[in-house]
Amino acid sequence: NSGGYSNQIQKLRISEKGGFRDANDRGSNKGLISLDGEAATIGVIERVATINYSNTEIEQAKLGKYNLVERLLGATDKIYRQEIDEILAIGNTLNKGLLNYAGFTADSGSEITDASLGTSDYDQIASLITDQWNGVNNTNGYMANRVAMPTRVMNILSAKKWNASISEKSVLQILRESFPTVTFMSSWRNELVGATSVTIAYSTSEDAMSNRIPLPLLIGETIKDGSFSYKADATYRIAGLDVHENKAGRIVTGL
Repeated sequence: NSGGYSNQIQKLRISEKGGFRDANDRGSNKGLISLDGEAATIGVIERVATINYSNTEIEQAKLGKYNLVERLLGATDKIYRQEIDEILAIGNTLNKGLLNYAGFTADSGSEITDASLGTSDYDQIASLITDQWNGVNNTNGYMANRVAMPTRVMNILSAKKWNASISEKSVLQILRESFPTVTFMSSWRNELVGATSVTIAYSTSEDAMSNRIPLPLLIGETIKDGSFSYKADATYRIAGLDVHENKAGRIVTGL
């Protein structure tokens, strides 16, 4: 939550520069260690909304035994969180999201269906994870600890046997046992990104990526909008996903 009301905020990616020197080497700039910040910026979008209600609506809500203003404020917060979720997943008009960020390596896979082999399905997800881990040389903070897939794929992997002749365990159970540090999750948003499904293995470490929300939801004071009506404005400002290391995420499409 940094950046406030600026229309552009600087990316948080920082890399280390320099190294140690031999004690008897007096050369200029040798043995100097520093941090190199990325000069790129991310655009910020401001979103606004208004809630309106009247005395009549307040009194009618009382007859229904609920507080209208509390309901409206709750609805505002819920919609705000839904919008944040969407922007972080697929981006906005200024920035890409987790599922379509161009800096991640993307491979194409074979569709996972009820008819596909459980062992083949396992291999596709396992390869996604190990390829991402290999890409960051098993570096803590950059290794994927989460895999997000379409809900359809998760349901199939939960129901399908990995290998019925060897084990009664599902593909998902075997994946969880093979990769205990990885959380497997699903979302309907992964089903169609652009023109294909997206399954992604990524690190949630703050060294890998951050969610940039310069101004979280702010609801202004309630003011009279007439003799018997009221209004309150709400706003927030969001940049979206800030990826600090492109190798911290890897995508496979078409599952």
